[in-house]
Amino acid sequence: MPPFWLRGERVEALAAENVPLGLYEREQYQARVIELRPADLLVLYTDGIMDATNSHGEAYGRERLKLVAASFHQEPLTMLSHAVLKDVRDFTQDAFQEDDISLVLARFGPAKPSKPADPNGTGA
Repeated sequence: MPPFWLRGERVEALAAENVPLGLYEREQYQARVIELRPADLLVLYTDGIMDATNSHGEAYGRERLKLVAASFHQEPLTMLSHAVLKDVRDFTQDAFQEDDISLVLARFGPAKPSKPADPNGTGA
């Protein structure tokens, strides 16, 4: 599954020119350089997200992942990851999935900070 990155409102796909990482022990990989700017968001994921199915046999799909990522791309990464995983759970209605569901998010440079923890634990 090729990763993608978000720059503002634009979603850019990274072409998958190699076999998946870890498939073969001694595979040679070609490097690709992209220029990341402040607040760009890189989204890497396993095929378990794309292939997660609901009770109608429909797959979650890459377009749905892009839509959720774009909707939350300016939020803290924790909030974005929770939104994606919740959307996958809601879509599949918590049905058993055959594959792992893994998501890696990376943001370059400054972004909206997470809300600081309440040192008193009062929720205020």
